[in-house]
Amino acid sequence: MTNPPPPWTLDGGRLRAVVADGGAIARLATDDLELVQHAGSALEPGLLGLWVRDARHGLHPLLGPGSGSRVAVSGAGSQAPAAEAQESSRGGAENLSRMEAAGEWDDGGLAWRVRFSLVPGELAWAWDVELWPTDGEPHDVDVVHAHDVALAPAGMLRANELYVSQYLDVTPLEHPTHGWALAVRQNLPVPGGHPWLVLACTDRAAAYATDAIDVHGLAARAAEPPPLAGGLPSRRRQHEHTLAALQTQQHRLDPDGAWRVSFAALLRTDHPAATGEADLAAVEEAIALARGVRGAAGEAPTAPPRPAVASVYAPARVVPVRDLRTAEVAERWGVPERGVETADDGALLAFAPDAERHVVLGAKERAVLRPHGTILRGGHGLAPDPGTVAVTAWMTGSPLSYLTRGHASSARALTTVRGYLGLHRAYGVRVLVEDVTDGGWHLLDVASAFEMTPDGARWVYVTDGVTIELATSLTSDGAVLDVTSSVPRRFLLACHLATSGTDNAPAPGELETRVTPDGASVVFGPATPLGSVAPGARLTLVATENPQAPSSSREASDNVSGTVGAGDDGTLFDDGASRGLPVVTFASGPTTSLRLDARLHTSREVRDPSARGSWPDEETLVAAERGAEAGSSSADAPPAPEPEPAAVVLPSLALPSTADAAAAADVDAVALAVPWLVRDALVHYLAPRGLEQYTGGAWGTRDVSQGPVELLLALDRPDDVRALLRRVFAAQNADGSWPQAFGFLPGDEDFRHEPPHGDVVFWPVLALGRHLVTTGDAGVLDDVVGYHAGARAEESVLEHALRALDAARAATLPGTHLAAYGHGDWNDSLQPAEPGMTSTLTSSWTVTLHHHALQMLTEGLAGAGVHEELADSLRAEAAAVAADARRHLLVDGELAGYAQLAPPEPAGDDGAAATPAHVTRLLVHPRDDETGLTHSALPMIHAIAEDFFTPDEACHHVQILREHLLGTDGMRLFDRPAQYSGGPMVHFQRAESATFVGREIGLMYVHAHLRWCEALARLGDADGLWLALRQVLGGAVAGAVPGARPRQTNTYFSSSDAAVADRPEFAARYGQVRSGEVAVEGGWRIYSSGPGITVRILAEVLLGIRRRGAWIEVDPVLPPELDGLEARVPLLGGELAVTYRVGTRGAGPSEIRLGGRTIEFERLANPYREGGARVDLEPLRDAVTTHETLEIVLP
Repeated sequence: MTNPPPPWTLDGGRLRAVVADGGAIARLATDDLELVQHAGSALEPGLLGLWVRDARHGLHPLLGPGSGSRVAVSGAGSQAPAAEAQESSRGGAENLSRMEAAGEWDDGGLAWRVRFSLVPGELAWAWDVELWPTDGEPHDVDVVHAHDVALAPAGMLRANELYVSQYLDVTPLEHPTHGWALAVRQNLPVPGGHPWLVLACTDRAAAYATDAIDVHGLAARAAEPPPLAGGLPSRRRQHEHTLAALQTQQHRLDPDGAWRVSFAALLRTDHPAATGEADLAAVEEAIALARGVRGAAGEAPTAPPRPAVASVYAPARVVPVRDLRTAEVAERWGVPERGVETADDGALLAFAPDAERHVVLGAKERAVLRPHGTILRGGHGLAPDPGTVAVTAWMTGSPLSYLTRGHASSARALTTVRGYLGLHRAYGVRVLVEDVTDGGWHLLDVASAFEMTPDGARWVYVTDGVTIELATSLTSDGAVLDVTSSVPRRFLLACHLATSGTDNAPAPGELETRVTPDGASVVFGPATPLGSVAPGARLTLVATENPQAPSSSREASDNVSGTVGAGDDGTLFDDGASRGLPVVTFASGPTTSLRLDARLHTSREVRDPSARGSWPDEETLVAAERGAEAGSSSADAPPAPEPEPAAVVLPSLALPSTADAAAAADVDAVALAVPWLVRDALVHYLAPRGLEQYTGGAWGTRDVSQGPVELLLALDRPDDVRALLRRVFAAQNADGSWPQAFGFLPGDEDFRHEPPHGDVVFWPVLALGRHLVTTGDAGVLDDVVGYHAGARAEESVLEHALRALDAARAATLPGTHLAAYGHGDWNDSLQPAEPGMTSTLTSSWTVTLHHHALQMLTEGLAGAGVHEELADSLRAEAAAVAADARRHLLVDGELAGYAQLAPPEPAGDDGAAATPAHVTRLLVHPRDDETGLTHSALPMIHAIAEDFFTPDEACHHVQILREHLLGTDGMRLFDRPAQYSGGPMVHFQRAESATFVGREIGLMYVHAHLRWCEALARLGDADGLWLALRQVLGGAVAGAVPGARPRQTNTYFSSSDAAVADRPEFAARYGQVRSGEVAVEGGWRIYSSGPGITVRILAEVLLGIRRRGAWIEVDPVLPPELDGLEARVPLLGGELAVTYRVGTRGAGPSEIRLGGRTIEFERLANPYREGGARVDLEPLRDAVTTHETLEIVLP
């Protein structure tokens, strides 16, 4: 038999596998379910693998590039049913269902043979391994098999592998004969139920691991041997890189002996119950099936084997770099003084040369769990732009990845990393350097130093004899990567292109790549994500040596500019042969500078790629790019840019040099966070994506109504808020509701995530009220906008808002003004598991939101002096909501988290009295005997911030919050974790099914903590507010949170995650988590409404300058150590300078002076403390122009 060319598709009837050139598994799946998370390729082996461990010689891989294997495929002897075989056969007369690999480990004195077989007609597969010595010596060996289990539909998996891992339960089972087995259950319901698989060993498995952290760790980042080399730990860790790994017991190989062992896997499409002892029967079934397909020992392949050729990524050859010395740091950036982070031994880790630069050194990168990264966003406007360019860059040698223009998920031209352990390197643009000793290409990976600015990034690599720098910046239609070297070196640039399939897999017909001596042009066909949303989208790549020197021919010298010819993926393999992968490469001559110019055009008309002559001539395309670079015009050039909008003014704060050093350092840490918070907030708003949550592109209705709205209000950009509100109301459904999330860019308008949670309908109404209260701009109410898809005639924004309130009234529980729970509330982990909860349960948090939205809209209408009767009606409705909340939800003096109500019953014909709506069940309350949860922070926090409570009630709830819910890292959602019983859901979906302790599951969710900051300010707790802000802001965290592990300090993190192994440990040690005895990590970064909320809290709550129509509210809340604080706050297109004189009370100003003159004010109402002040806006308008300072005295 002659094998077809790789990649090979194996077909077992019910399972299919794709084997990449070299033997790595690129895919294993049923028709509906993906079984492997991280696809292997000809460039990298992926996470699914086999290794032999030798007691004397260490560790060696048996699969994929870098293993030294020779690979062939064949049939399994018995076939799947004929109809299935005919339907699924690939590339030959025989139905392929087995991959065979064999090789020798010369340094280890061992040879091996591996067979991967799909069991015909079954949902099962097996790995069979044979080992024997080649050096005439005995060997003590074991074998490790690891499988990154997915159990998810393809769309769910490719959206985010980390998220998939967060809901996979991996449970070790101990079999009396076969030792450890691992069962993996998908806890989130997918079509078909809850899939489950078991992984077992025919020999005795002596050890196991469940996450890649315990198999590979951070070794790749530190260029050290992985934990795997020392053996698996036999502990369960449920983190974000699920990896089911088994290690056999050690076996003695005699010099002339051999050993054979198999690993077996069995899939169940639905496993409703949690994994338990009864599942040991599945272990035996899997092993029996594996033994049935293992074949005869020593059986030769049925086709000529093909060698697994090494690539530049596997085995990885990384340029060794050293840390910068103190003098080198000072020479580049000056002596570090701001934002200085040091290790326990005093070694420098990171610092801020100024307010908009953050520098991280290699030692810090090696110390953090989540690698340092940044997102660069093009454009200067504050409104969505489908032409916006965005790029993700990582300190781990990734200067240009996930290049998008427009939609953050669909409009991607380059790939990005899918994990943060450094286990994948073939993504985005990678830079390699020719080694002068061996002549091979070596990869630039973790840098000696990484400098980030809001609009650029720079990498510094220092090694013996040479310093190399990379710098990434954005252009209006792409990005530029500059490479410089202190001595001439040859460089190789590898550009990994995004296609519809898995990364680095052949994608025939999807890309039209034209290579010329001047560069490359790639047209993305309609089958690609980018081509589907931007027909004819085209990426041009031009590499130039010595770009600043005079241009010449391609024969570039050290001081003459010249373009670098483009090549294909063959350059990345040791044999130089292309595998047809979607990669463009550029190999330079010896040079001290090299530039890659990547331009992404999304306006070209789509053409049929089968008509070769219809594509633009490649020389014309590349010449047009080079002409545009030189300033000339072309038919394809973008229109002239519009004038840039007015510069955005950011809040700032500082203490004078005479202040206490510790207080000054805290203030400076908060001040340094502000530019990055604004950057994060604008990425979330205009290019929705994050570092961990790299896909996105849509607006969550509640998110866009909070973060962007609050950011723009804090920056005093009323026109931008008004434009945003029009967009949000134009996305409304005809029935007055909104989807949970919706597409907002052209071409994505039909993306609608339905159905929404019960709270969603209130957020746009609240945002409208905020805008009215802040600006007094009644004109927005008369703006006319349509509904989604033209489902209803255009109406005014006010009519839209009233329609939303009508929808909310229709969704209240019968006989009450309490909003029905619907499909959940703000806490996405608490979606109801019982279908009946949607219409019979109410969330007190949603009820307080309903009340708040009505109040805010009422105040806005009253402040603007319009619609007086409507304002009175809404005020009465808000009072009715509050009255019902008190009647049904404030039980035994405590606000319950949730209540289930029975509807009212009319009087019976038999004389039975009418029964009003009444509570039948309380959840998350001291009376709750079901969920294990007693106290819920969010409703209490919002009730305080909105003056829902009386002073005594507020005091009582603050006591509950502090005693049961406040931790050393901040406010926690509940008093203890939700119950976890292996994944089955009883009350709430994700809270009871998630396996990873992070995000909302970890209970310290920063977004909720920020609302606690607002409540503290309302109470006048200045010390508490100042601590609470520092607990979540950048460089201030280390000094404010005991046990805080090192993390990136110039990004917003969405949660504080306890460093525990799994949910049971989290529950058992929760008291220690709250007390700070358990370390905490920073969670997912950037993609959140939190950064925008934080900016508003800093400007309007901490510094206390709030615009309110024709007035300014002055209501700062500051601790005594901030006496003398100087700040600048955005106002009326400029900035207002403010100085604070702070006494022990720290709230309720006693005097306000402007330019030394006392100004009169009205006292604001506050039921909990002395209120703030209201002053006339006009004198402050003049102060913005004359730069007079507002002085606020807090007694």
